[in-house]
Amino acid sequence: MAYHTNTHKSFDDEFNQKEYLIKDIIPEIGSNGDFKEIYDIDVIINSIKNLLHTPIGSYPHDPEYGIGITEYLFTPTNQDNIDELRKNIKRKIRQYESRAQIITDIKLLDKETLEVNFTINFNGKSKKKKLQIDSNHFLKEFEGE
Repeated sequence: MAYHTNTHKSFDDEFNQKEYLIKDIIPEIGSNGDFKEIYDIDVIINSIKNLLHTPIGSYPHDPEYGIGITEYLFTPTNQDNIDELRKNIKRKIRQYESRAQIITDIKLLDKETLEVNFTINFNGKSKKKKLQIDSNHFLKEFEGE
């Protein structure tokens, strides 16, 4: 889980200094051989991805956490289901990710692929992200357009 701090400085190496407000570590090996550190908007994007993928009820201390987006891929495709998913995503993001202003849009690309578009505004910066999830639970991530 990410933690919120006052402005801190991280020294990736002797020459690259980075200021940040929030920091997290993800299970990916960085160029230095350690787990990769992510900062600010990237922490929020990672948090949203975790929220999307986590099945509801899988966290014992917070049974409401999660969206379980891949479960929606196996329900009948109709506008009512897409509207329900859209409301659920927006509600859960408001509930669990209050560190930034997040605008979402959900589209059904075909009967096996959902696309979720985000615009994240944090600390005066903005970033767009597009996530596609298919029926094989495969997540594709794109920079927003």
